[in-house]
Amino acid sequence: MTNNAAEAEDLTQDAFLQVFRKIATFRGDSAFSTWIHRIAVNTVLMKFRKKSLREVSLDEPHSSSDGAKIQREYGTKDSRLASCVDRVALACAIKELPYGYRTIFLLHEVQGS
Repeated sequence: MTNNAAEAEDLTQDAFLQVFRKIATFRGDSAFSTWIHRIAVNTVLMKFRKKSLREVSLDEPHSSSDGAKIQREYGTKDSRLASCVDRVALACAIKELPYGYRTIFLLHEVQGS
């Protein structure tokens, strides 16, 4: 019904989750396989009825509102994150210093004494 194997697999999983959640509502008026089939068909039909969300490729550059392509930057260094990591590493290193060295370091480097 979907002409897309990946989407069909997702909908199959959704259908079986519905079966699992609604198993207590099965009355036995029809065959169990017929009941499961109806849930599967309804799941697909509900997907078709829903307004599909716009899909965005994570591999292609994103277009801005004015139509210009925005180039994604992979692997660029985030200076804010790097300084945060440095501060955490420094705090851990300070904690590992013996008490006397830690006191002298804090007085000299942090408080400027």
